Amino acid sequence: METFIIIGVVLVIVVLCSTSSTISGALIPQSVRDAVSKLMPGSPIVDATANMEGETVVFVGSKANSKTVYVRRGGEMTTACTYSSASRFPRSGTFAFIGFEHNLKPGMEAMAEQAETRIRKCLTEALALKQFQLAEQEVADILITVFCALDDHVELFTLGEAFDEPDGHKWGTALRTALRHDQVDEMATFARGSLLIEVVDATTDDVWQAVAMADIVVEVSEKERARRTHRAIFQMLDKFPPKSAKQSPQCEG
Repeated sequence: METFIIIGVVLVIVVLCSTSSTISGALIPQSVRDAVSKLMPGSPIVDATANMEGETVVFVGSKANSKTVYVRRGGEMTTACTYSSASRFPRSGTFAFIGFEHNLKPGMEAMAEQAETRIRKCLTEALALKQFQLAEQEVADILITVFCALDDHVELFTLGEAFDEPDGHKWGTALRTALRHDQVDEMATFARGSLLIEVVDATTDDVWQAVAMADIVVEVSEKERARRTHRAIFQMLDKFPPKSAKQSPQCEG
């Protein structure tokens, strides 16, 4: 009897200490699939696991040559990042912005300019906390390109329609989030918002990418837009620089 008890305890310990568990393809949430697709368009998902950090680790491409995407789902947004395990980004240094792109419609230029200003400000603040300072492109250690998009626009004439969640989107969740932080008109435009950041090591050309995606209410205050941007960027940069990052000369002891 004691032998069976010991075996049972060992099995429980093994299960509890397991660092990951495989996720069946059919059980991969759509929000995870959407984030992976945004980072790596057209690349098939070959496998996925859940790790102890609460992330979905997705293997994309082919079994012989797959790339890894780390996805974190939250109540408000989904964030994901991908990079090569062989990459060795500096742990501190300088950065420069080299590009800003968007898909906003003609007539929305002012919104695009405001978005660029917000994103640059938040990125500068987040990277400063990681010991990276803004510099000229010619001398920067890492180079940053940003792409923001609003897709799947839907105009709802009453806020109650948001909870019908047409097209499989979480308009109800978007509305609840907006109302928690801001005021929303009875007739509102909803959209799938995404923010993609690409970081390139100026020395090695290694690439680190991250994306944040959420269903949002478009017509909100500047304060609410700033809050959403801040949350997205700080969550995206949580895994930057990656653990394989190299120590910069000035930090070596």
